[in-house]
Amino acid sequence: MATGAALALILLLAVPAMAQGPELALVEVGFAGFARPGAWTPVWVDVTAAGRDLDATVVVEAPSPLGQPVVRFATPVRAAAGARVRVFVPATFLDARTPGTVALEDRGRRLAAVAVPRLRPVEQLALVLSDEPLSLEAAAARADGLEVAYLQAERLPPVWQAYETVRVLVVRTFDDRRVDDRQRIAIREWLQAGGRVVLMPAGDDLRHLRGPTFAPLRAAAATGLGRGRLIVWTDDAAHPALRASPALDRGWDAVLAAAPVPATPVLEATLPAGRPVPLPVYAAIGALVALYVVAVRWTSRRLAALRWPAVAVWLVLVAAATVGAGQVAVRARAEASGVVSAAVVEAIPGSGHGLLWVAGRTISSHGGAFAVSLAPGVLVRPTPPASLDVVWADGVTLVGRGAAVGFFGSGLVPAPITGTVTARGDAIQVANASGRVLERAWVFRAGRVHALPPVGERLELSLDETRWQPHERLQRAEGHALLTWAFSRLDGDAILKATPAWLVGWWRDPSLALRWDGRLQTPQQLVLVPLATRP
Repeated sequence: MATGAALALILLLAVPAMAQGPELALVEVGFAGFARPGAWTPVWVDVTAAGRDLDATVVVEAPSPLGQPVVRFATPVRAAAGARVRVFVPATFLDARTPGTVALEDRGRRLAAVAVPRLRPVEQLALVLSDEPLSLEAAAARADGLEVAYLQAERLPPVWQAYETVRVLVVRTFDDRRVDDRQRIAIREWLQAGGRVVLMPAGDDLRHLRGPTFAPLRAAAATGLGRGRLIVWTDDAAHPALRASPALDRGWDAVLAAAPVPATPVLEATLPAGRPVPLPVYAAIGALVALYVVAVRWTSRRLAALRWPAVAVWLVLVAAATVGAGQVAVRARAEASGVVSAAVVEAIPGSGHGLLWVAGRTISSHGGAFAVSLAPGVLVRPTPPASLDVVWADGVTLVGRGAAVGFFGSGLVPAPITGTVTARGDAIQVANASGRVLERAWVFRAGRVHALPPVGERLELSLDETRWQPHERLQRAEGHALLTWAFSRLDGDAILKATPAWLVGWWRDPSLALRWDGRLQTPQQLVLVPLATRP
């Protein structure tokens, strides 16, 4: 009897544990609570599976200040029973006061949820890894819109786009064992894209300068890190003798001045108005309409003469034409639906990679559901915010409904293409190891352009002075909004104007294809390559 009671008590105690669901804990949002509304923001979440294996999705819901629309950023999570896993979700928040909610969902069923605490809005951040305070705050106060945030190494984002708000990363205290390869790659890619990193010793501790994260970057700095800059200080800025030093203040001012705030390109105005229906569909519609008209007119005359056998035949033809016209109309609607996009790849000297910017808009004649997938490594957010799901896994997929939803994305893609032009502008050399051909190309120099033949693996060409023309004339002749945007940017951006000559051309990279409801679309991408000057 006592044994039975003990077993019953054990079962009663075990039931709540068996019924316990998975747990969700918010680790950190932003950088020490700082975030810029509308910019990529890291979200770290701990998920604990309870009594069974977990296969679910972590969803970050970010409503607008008025409550609608709500953008949902999602990433799948799997965990064995009883295990705890840390999940990273890149998201953008629109309202710092009430940012939104982080939830755990399984096929639409909400398992757990937690509200995101109020964020501290910021324009730019100086991100510091140090167990002691530095004297950077005074210099940051002199820079407009800049704040200082102290962070632990394990909170560094594993995608370079999430550094969008970071102006400079200062590393003093760092444990290589607390970061993984994704985080190391993200730092390298952010440097290639234009990031700034300051390294310094922590007292006499130099281990982090020689570890697997920063030692390769220090070695690569000798040959170039793309657009970025790695600054190595030999002194510890936390040393008491240096904290109030005017020389240190000047050093911080120089670092911040050398970290320009990059402008995010605006490509929305270059998007085509719609998707053209293919000519065969137009031809089929025209043929069916003509057949329909002829059949109706012929049948109406035969009805008057009561020639029933012929009438029956032509009635069948009319019905067939009607059905065929309906099917062609459905196909025409499907062809007109899809996604229009504008993509630019700007090659980064010395890196073999290029910055990719892509803007797009869904086109749906019936305003139904859609799913748009992009290549791995490209992060995409809706512009303007829309009620849809941004699912981040191997790549990014936008899932939603509506006739027209815009989006903007960025990534770092292979672009092994380099070139030189003579100082007089009378010859050009290009080496193109991408395996793709620049189908149409020009060299841009001092506001003028010179047409080039298709650029394959190599190009060596003398440039004829009589064939140079103002880029405005080419823009009018081509009539392509993206080309006009590119020349305006090269001619007006202070940073880009520092490079006197550029190779501009079109190619199609299948790896950058967009997938619309299962159909692949490979749009042309405009490629911009800075050209070095040779004697």
